[in-house]
Amino acid sequence: MKSKSDQRRQLWERLSSQGLTQGELNELPLQSNPWFVKTLMAFSGWLAALFLMGFISIALEFIIENMMISFFTGAGLIALSFSMLAKVERERLQHRVSKQEFLEHLALAISLAGQILIGIAIFDFVDDVSDSDVPAIIAFGVLQAILSVIMPNYLHRLLSAFTAVFFWYFACVVRNSGLNGVETLLVPAVLLGVCWVWLNEFRLTQRFPFIQPIAYGATLALVYIKGSLMFSQHSLVWYMRDTEELVVDVWVGELATTLVLLYAVTRLLQSQAIELSSPKSMAAIVGCLLAGAISFESYGISLGVLIILLGFHNSNRLLMAVGVVSMLFYISSYYYFLDVTLLVKSFTLLGIGAVLLSGRWMMLKKWGA
Repeated sequence: MKSKSDQRRQLWERLSSQGLTQGELNELPLQSNPWFVKTLMAFSGWLAALFLMGFISIALEFIIENMMISFFTGAGLIALSFSMLAKVERERLQHRVSKQEFLEHLALAISLAGQILIGIAIFDFVDDVSDSDVPAIIAFGVLQAILSVIMPNYLHRLLSAFTAVFFWYFACVVRNSGLNGVETLLVPAVLLGVCWVWLNEFRLTQRFPFIQPIAYGATLALVYIKGSLMFSQHSLVWYMRDTEELVVDVWVGELATTLVLLYAVTRLLQSQAIELSSPKSMAAIVGCLLAGAISFESYGISLGVLIILLGFHNSNRLLMAVGVVSMLFYISSYYYFLDVTLLVKSFTLLGIGAVLLSGRWMMLKKWGA
């Protein structure tokens, strides 16, 4: 009979041959630092980087004032951050965790300083050749998209993906951008890519550890954008919107989001070998159309439903939590901004709850658990 050590080694070799693991098998259990030690190291790293950024902004003011020096200094800081994060990643693969948190967060903060310097250079350059800040905003979003691909750190790629989508959205809503309303198409376009990634998670097993943070960052950015559309002029960026005519109406974006939801549901039904003409499929499609119709009145419902479905299909509790929280936020926001009396609001919630519970009861009675 083989020992547990031999069984673990054979399993590790099988996983390595399929590209599902990296590095050598660690015979000893991984000993991670306690959470409070990690927190202290992270705080120390950001504190050190804040002093670095303060030194650059005060003592080396000429760097910020000169566009070329600012750009190349920022690029150098990002390159330094890349090398530090690559070292941290190599240590993580070898299961060494000493000083890892400090170096990781210090590198993240250094990268942030470099991005700020490059952003200053980009905006200075665009100000010299254009009267609009939109090209600079789009260019900075492209920079973030590049960083989300090349940086060897999970958290960095997640934050860069989020920032890239956010800045592209921001470019559509600033005053005199000429893109007012285009952000409603940005959501379904990004959502389609994110949806494809989550639907093919188990087909992209070798590349998914690299793609996952980008998908998470884009998903969180979509949740934020839908929230901004819900709050309309109450949001932090919509106050900059002018009164010019929308290039794309909001309903077009909601219709496109509903089509993405239908695409995802049909893929999920096919993965379960359920015929699209079956009663179950018809009920699912009708539910998608209903969620899409509700989204025309309460923005974000179809997005929340889609995130929950993808999380449930992949047994991804974090993704399901994001979907549930976003749904609660969108519904609560709609309830808050509903311009009726509290009595009518109460009966509205009562009716919606009764319909949902009745639908669940009918589905359980017809198809079982």
